[in-house]
Amino acid sequence: MRREDRILQLVLQNAEEGVTAQQAASELGIWRNDASVELNRLVEKGILYREGKKNVRFFPVKETRAEEAPTADAGTKAVSFSQPADSGLNEDAFSKLVGSNGSLKHQISIAKAAVTYPPHGLNMLITGPTGIGKTTFARTVWEYANEIHAFGCNDREVPFVHFNCAEYAENPQLLQSILFGSRKGAFTGSVADRPGLVEDADGGILFLDEIHCLSGTSQELFFTLLDTGYFRRVGETSRREAHFMLIGATTRPISNTTLIDTFVRRMPVLLQLPTLS
Repeated sequence: MRREDRILQLVLQNAEEGVTAQQAASELGIWRNDASVELNRLVEKGILYREGKKNVRFFPVKETRAEEAPTADAGTKAVSFSQPADSGLNEDAFSKLVGSNGSLKHQISIAKAAVTYPPHGLNMLITGPTGIGKTTFARTVWEYANEIHAFGCNDREVPFVHFNCAEYAENPQLLQSILFGSRKGAFTGSVADRPGLVEDADGGILFLDEIHCLSGTSQELFFTLLDTGYFRRVGETSRREAHFMLIGATTRPISNTTLIDTFVRRMPVLLQLPTLS
């Protein structure tokens, strides 16, 4: 993970109280000057804002601070931080969730910052027991992305592709072809060229439920795609390109899953939803 992403993740995890450059340096094991440079660069991009004169603290930009947010650097796709004009009393898609002003307030604040991170959002991993509302939360992230016209989708709906990896956990080759697509004749039963879900999600959000069911090979293909934006359909030699925000959900603690560390590190936002109790 890039140093900038590590620092942003730290700020997102401490969204309410903010983070100082010294705190970032201490927790990430880097020089204070380097932490300060990265934090101020994120401010220049309009992703963070700072408060105070001594012991300056950095916070994620929220939609209510849209007018104060600087324009993104040249070469970086600008993202709107504003809410729709008819949003009423500062309501948005997250307002409908039970606990939006209570037990989910911290998670929602982080999710909003993740969606607005240019150009394609920050990948997110949601954990929690069955029935806790992980799918509902992911769909709400998508609804919010549409409200703020995230990922440059100003004149179209943000794509949202939902797939449960557990359905094909016993057939990793078929699961891989569903995700990445396949070329005609790549395997028995492949009678035509077929696009994969990563192509359908291009420019939007790919939500993989029970993501721990991905095989090691599929995870390796994913972290290559997330790093470079390129992938190959099963049986193809030519590269294809896709860019999207990946949201994964799992009912298992991260330490007890089969997820590879290099894959998990490419999902810098980790959200644990509170239990129903």
